[in-house]
Amino acid sequence: MTDSSRIGGEPGLLVDTVAATNVAAVGVWFDRGSRDEAAGEYGSTHFIEHMLFKGTSSRNALDISREIDRLGGSINAFTDRECMALHAVVPEEGLPAACEIFRDVIHDSLFDNEEFLKERSVIENEITAADDDPEEFAADALLRRLWGDEGVARKIGGESAELRALGRDQVNSLYDEHIRGGTRLVSIAGKIEDGKAADLLASWPASPHPPAIRRLPAAPRLESGGESFRSAPFQHVQVFYTTQLESRIDERDYYVLQVANAAVGESMSSRLFQELRENRGLCYSVFTAATLLADRSAWTAFATSSSENAGKLAVALREELSRLLEDGLTETEVADARSHVRGSLLIASADMEYRMRRIARRKLYGYGELSCEEAAGAVSDVSADKVNALLRRFLSTSPVLFGVGPKEARRAFLRAAEA
Repeated sequence: MTDSSRIGGEPGLLVDTVAATNVAAVGVWFDRGSRDEAAGEYGSTHFIEHMLFKGTSSRNALDISREIDRLGGSINAFTDRECMALHAVVPEEGLPAACEIFRDVIHDSLFDNEEFLKERSVIENEITAADDDPEEFAADALLRRLWGDEGVARKIGGESAELRALGRDQVNSLYDEHIRGGTRLVSIAGKIEDGKAADLLASWPASPHPPAIRRLPAAPRLESGGESFRSAPFQHVQVFYTTQLESRIDERDYYVLQVANAAVGESMSSRLFQELRENRGLCYSVFTAATLLADRSAWTAFATSSSENAGKLAVALREELSRLLEDGLTETEVADARSHVRGSLLIASADMEYRMRRIARRKLYGYGELSCEEAAGAVSDVSADKVNALLRRFLSTSPVLFGVGPKEARRAFLRAAEA
């Protein structure tokens, strides 16, 4: 794997060369996400992401889709809280075409007003659909509970009213500043050498802005722990147990955290899945996950249940995590989780899109280069002592126990959670 520090006047090209494949994946990453938006701009980065596929001087929206479809590939984009990215997966011979499409949409998108108005309607449908999805609605509500009105807690796509307040000229100006004129990172995985990858980008215009070190907005405040409930028109209750650190996870602890997740709630043999679902029958879904931001970290155990079991689930979840804080994981649990994470990583390494995303995410988060094989070795070095020490860091902080569900479950949930 190579990391070219400057390609075409830009801050970086990452290439993960894989000889035994005929597939290539390419991503273009921008160091701007929803948390970077100022008042009056909320939802604009996600809006720009959509407009990049709506036509350029040389291609209309259908042309873009047809060129990729003829290759049998896929092209898409996403906006996150700290970045925005375009990505494509194609046969290896289609990589030059994918790179050319990205060059075109990044530097020559038209932002036609008619397309702008149509796409605003599309995004409003996306926003309302997310509000109708219990897990998405609950996840957004949790972030509001944790970080209030801070940028990192806002919906990535904004609210419908915020979207309607955005004008075409305003969004186009933000595109000029942060996408056409912003710093970018390109990541490619597949059967291509770094020199040939650089040639594919040689015709890309250089950014007028020098590479920048990410300057974070004000760090979100940590809301105090405790129990709370958000009423929502759904049948089931989503239960969250979240703890936070006022620091990012450093590279040494990244794979420790992955092993901890696998042992506690990510896999079917994990502690919470076995105890809460298999042994007690209190829930259907249960898992743990980390939220890793540039300036802080959160760790969440999540489960869903019927209204009648929500209180029991909240109590059982808190009891299990309290026991975990006191006694830790066993050597066997950690060994099984370590093997699970290592195997999952090696399976995923056959996927070029996974490899492309992985090298970019590591770079954006400030981690060094590490091949999939080296990462598997790092996982093998994770000990039970390291896992339990990291879990103690999270579980020793004041937790937020939060429920989202039908209003008739509120009283029973809070009464049980406060007991």
